Amino acid sequence: MGEARGRKSIFVTGAASGIGKATAKKFSEEGSKVVLSDLDEKGGQQVVDEIKSSGGDAIFVKTNVADPDSVKSLMDKAVEEYGKIDILHNNAGIDVGSDEVKDTVTEIPLHLWDKVIAVNLTGVFLCSRFAIPHMIKNGGGSIINTSSVGGLIGFPGLAAYQASKGGVVQLTKQMAVEYGKDNVRVNCVCPFLVDTPMLTEEEREDGIKAGVIDRIADASEIAHAVTFLAQDESGYITGTILTVDAGFVNTRK
Repeated sequence: MGEARGRKSIFVTGAASGIGKATAKKFSEEGSKVVLSDLDEKGGQQVVDEIKSSGGDAIFVKTNVADPDSVKSLMDKAVEEYGKIDILHNNAGIDVGSDEVKDTVTEIPLHLWDKVIAVNLTGVFLCSRFAIPHMIKNGGGSIINTSSVGGLIGFPGLAAYQASKGGVVQLTKQMAVEYGKDNVRVNCVCPFLVDTPMLTEEEREDGIKAGVIDRIADASEIAHAVTFLAQDESGYITGTILTVDAGFVNTRK
């Protein structure tokens, strides 16, 4: 598998930290060439340096996934550097809820609603829009989207976030149906709480109590699920929504 993966070109958004960083490093460890994108140029370049210091092959391109021109430029750079796009991990995402800004339908400012939808949902749409033609030209590919258990069930105070992540779940299913004939597989991972910079201490404590497994997830565990869905051995899996959540969704009363 390592030799076959070594011929693949991987694209990861939101790769400067958290799940995206872990995924980019996991793909590199398995022999892939990796294109990392993020708005955090310093963090993204640091991940590239870590990959290269371990003998991997990676580049970083600063990208705003909500901007079609920025995304197109990124895809063009990836193809220019590595010749193709085999796998896309749509991972970039934000959450604006806080003590100061309430993410509810009646309270969230409209510009913040638009921002969350633009990054979390439109970003998936745009990256897929520009990557899929390259995949089809190359005989196929695999797209793995990062959604959330918040895209499947309801929580208070997460209106924009959950709307965007629920949209990612449905867009995953639609693209799987649309492009299966072109040998492009589209799947989605739905984590619960993951040990990333976005996680608050309150969320950490609540998460430990909520799942069947008495801890929160490490980002590397989500990365493992993503690379599993990407590999050739998973070639009969598409349109799947994989919960990586310590049993939180499927064991709720």
